[in-house]
Amino acid sequence: MYLGRIVSVGLTLENKMTLMYRVSSRSFPNRIIRKINGALAVIPASGFETDIYQNPYISYNCLRADQQYAVVGNGTHTDPVFEKLQSGMSMRDALCSVLFAMDYEHDSLNTPRIAAIADRGNRTAALGVVRRQGIEVQEFSLQPGCYRYIRNIVLLTTTTRAADYN
Repeated sequence: MYLGRIVSVGLTLENKMTLMYRVSSRSFPNRIIRKINGALAVIPASGFETDIYQNPYISYNCLRADQQYAVVGNGTHTDPVFEKLQSGMSMRDALCSVLFAMDYEHDSLNTPRIAAIADRGNRTAALGVVRRQGIEVQEFSLQPGCYRYIRNIVLLTTTTRAADYN
């Protein structure tokens, strides 16, 4: 079964903020994540550098963070969402404006853009997705041992507790 991309945000049972990102690709599987200039970036693996010329969507920062916010995303929208937050915009407005402006990826699969934001100081988070069929953004408070996630094009609103997996 193909899982595609996943972003998730939550708090551990020990109250530690957690953001997660998983990328898988049937078309461009030879990518790695490296720390570059303070961000985590998805880039072609050694020997596959020319893949970037086949598809402009396969290399991007997937994580940006500062003292207050952390943002994960599956594409080039991660940077502008983070920059909007740094300029003082709310999480909801940063996600809505960037996802709406950049739209889904107009590749052969109409890949949705997904992102998660965590606000460390306020213990709040937001998830957003833009797909060919529409856009959805949710903000919520974080609770210890709980997380929310987006898988492919589905924004899952149910909260999953860490204890459910013991």
